[in-house]
Amino acid sequence: MLIWARPRPVPFACGALLALAGEALRIWAAGTIHKSRRVTVTGPYAWVRHPLYVGSFLIMAGYALMCGRWEALVLGLPIFVLFHGAAVVVEEKMLLVLFGQDYADYSRRVPRLIPRPPAPGAALKAASRSFSWRRVLYNREPFNIFCVVVLSLLFGLRLILHR
Repeated sequence: MLIWARPRPVPFACGALLALAGEALRIWAAGTIHKSRRVTVTGPYAWVRHPLYVGSFLIMAGYALMCGRWEALVLGLPIFVLFHGAAVVVEEKMLLVLFGQDYADYSRRVPRLIPRPPAPGAALKAASRSFSWRRVLYNREPFNIFCVVVLSLLFGLRLILHR
């Protein structure tokens, strides 16, 4: 995308905000999830079963906007759906085997990819206490943060140099 990008100020700014929102969601999710230890039901996992993928989608859409070409979204969307859609299916099967009825119950309550506020009475206080920066590091999210920052800066540089 970067090679044939034609960034323009307003779409670039909107895309940067979208990528920032996506990375913020990923950080929240990475700081909340307990991979392979228990079904995580707090934080963003109270809203959607796959917040890391939702965050990645927002980042991809942000890059497409920063690129300034509609073709970026047309090409990026099917690739994203193909790879991440397959990952969702595989992960859900694995989580069902690993956690059984707990994951099945969670799946009935929480939507797969389109966030929905948790049911009234859900423990939102517990959600705020469940986040850990140590877990963000453990789940290797800083590498993703680095990539988002670098690619956003490269799109910004392209915007400045090719005006």
